[in-house]
Amino acid sequence: MTNTITPNWTVTATIDGEAIALDVSAARYTTNNRLAVQLYVAEGEDAGELYDDLTINSDDIILFDADNVAVINPNINDSVVQAMIDGGFLEAEPFGGCAIGGRPTAIYELTDKAWDWVGERTNSGQ
Repeated sequence: MTNTITPNWTVTATIDGEAIALDVSAARYTTNNRLAVQLYVAEGEDAGELYDDLTINSDDIILFDADNVAVINPNINDSVVQAMIDGGFLEAEPFGGCAIGGRPTAIYELTDKAWDWVGERTNSGQ
């Protein structure tokens, strides 16, 4: 990945009944310049540690607007995706879907605010 964005967008997910604050970080994959979003633990003794990759990258997925969409990691907890929606990063409904290794996953568009945030930091925004 390249053009890593310093986290300054935080969302809160509820997982197994516990709230967890997650810092959003984004970059662009060097192979195809698609969006890479990683989530880091924001608070507590694990602060700064990678929580999970929100997105995945595959050249086998054909995207018409690869700059403005997030291909969701099929292993990510649904509560985390909902937190990204509630936190204003992802649009409320998936833009599309696909299967990665036989596992279904969703493709979401970024909100305008998130698109601007990513674009300001990677020189790829609107």
